[in-house]
Amino acid sequence: MSRTALASILFRSARDFKLIKAGLMKKFVCAIVAVATALLVASGCGNLEEIASSSDHLPPFDVSEMTLSPAAIDLDTLQFESNNQALVTLRARVRLSPQPASLPNSPSSQSSPYRVRFFLNAVASDAPTPSIELTPTPEVRPPNIGAELIYTFTTRFSRAQVGAYTFIAFTESVMSGRVGQTARHKVTILDSRASAPQLVGVNSPDTVRIPASGTSLIQITATATHRNGVGFIREVLATRTDNRSITFQLLDDGDRNGLSGDLIAGDGTFTATLQVPSTNSPAVRTFEYQAIDRNNTRSNVISRRIVFIR
Repeated sequence: MSRTALASILFRSARDFKLIKAGLMKKFVCAIVAVATALLVASGCGNLEEIASSSDHLPPFDVSEMTLSPAAIDLDTLQFESNNQALVTLRARVRLSPQPASLPNSPSSQSSPYRVRFFLNAVASDAPTPSIELTPTPEVRPPNIGAELIYTFTTRFSRAQVGAYTFIAFTESVMSGRVGQTARHKVTILDSRASAPQLVGVNSPDTVRIPASGTSLIQITATATHRNGVGFIREVLATRTDNRSITFQLLDDGDRNGLSGDLIAGDGTFTATLQVPSTNSPAVRTFEYQAIDRNNTRSNVISRRIVFIR
């Protein structure tokens, strides 16, 4: 380890460290480094890297066990506030390994060298709120450190945020930011009384000419509505009836230059842009279209036929 690196450990003040790097305290630092080196070697610890690493990364605690309740929350069982959000309460029971000497996230142990952090991450990549960091409500901790640590959280959800989430817990060193092994738990936010989406219409070409070479593009659009707003609809799914393993998505994502070719996000028009390669054979294909919301509730089905010709 260099003298500058060791000095950065000995001097926690950012201003002091800048002075050191500028050379204004060079002689003093050299003396400190020499004394520290002598003491470490005298104590039988010749590897300064190990000493620095252990002090800079303590404590390496892992969340070894975690339970969470409830694992499923139905928004329709909760009282909605004036901002159309419902207050959701979660409770986590956590065990750490190895057992810490002081309690994390506790007002009585501000000097604890680590904390436990909690996140609620949406499973769907297009979720309105991809990740929420949860701050635990202060709660009395058990006197026995080895016992379960109990954390309570409150957060607000709107109906548009319904879906599957992963609750994540891990320890973090206050000093270095190093994290321990994480624990995960599935959480589902439901809206059981939400009506199903309504598929209003599908616009697809009746006939498509297969190109002589290369590929051509066709665009298909579908219009859908929902009582909770079109943002509550996850996708419109098209399924080929002669081979139901063949499906494609229509999205309302506004990615006009991307895969979907959708013009405006959130306007209720779902779009798919598909390639028709020259290798296609003439055929008549029937597709069933169905809107699916964040509760996985499905709409009515609309069928459309496309005739592929040369």
